[in-house]
Amino acid sequence: METAFEQIRKQGGKASYGKIAFDLPTRTLTIEDIAVTPGKAPQAQIRIAAIKGTGVRQIDETRISADAVDITGLEVTLDQIGAAKLKVAYKIPHLVMRDYAGPVQAGQVPADSSLVDMYRYVLGQYASVAASSLTAPTLTISFDSRAAGSGEVTYSELAIQNLSTARSTG
Repeated sequence: METAFEQIRKQGGKASYGKIAFDLPTRTLTIEDIAVTPGKAPQAQIRIAAIKGTGVRQIDETRISADAVDITGLEVTLDQIGAAKLKVAYKIPHLVMRDYAGPVQAGQVPADSSLVDMYRYVLGQYASVAASSLTAPTLTISFDSRAAGSGEVTYSELAIQNLSTARSTG
């Protein structure tokens, strides 16, 4: 955890986390109070109240797997994007991944500050994981722009089945 966060700090960002616990008999890893602010524009903030992985094991030096991963309080905010100075916030109160396999740490955050590069980075992270299911009761997207106005969209009962990559094993 500290190695991944140190990479963010070296690029001028902020990264912190609270309590980390590991229960060996159930191989349950819990990480609380994660906050990340990369040091690049567009200004982004990522907050996660807690991540709890059950049945966690290492596949190889670069990948891990878990029977289940529960994420609570996920919030991603992008501030002042593009000429329209768009502000976007994504909120997922609860996200569950079953039969998860993915990288031990996130890839390098792009040096470019363009919105396209940020979305390419996020999609690359998404493409690097595998799970039999990914479910979220709600996803709320809020946006505000001086040029286009503001609004909020909420999706309910989101579910993705058989998310996979060519590299996944587990």
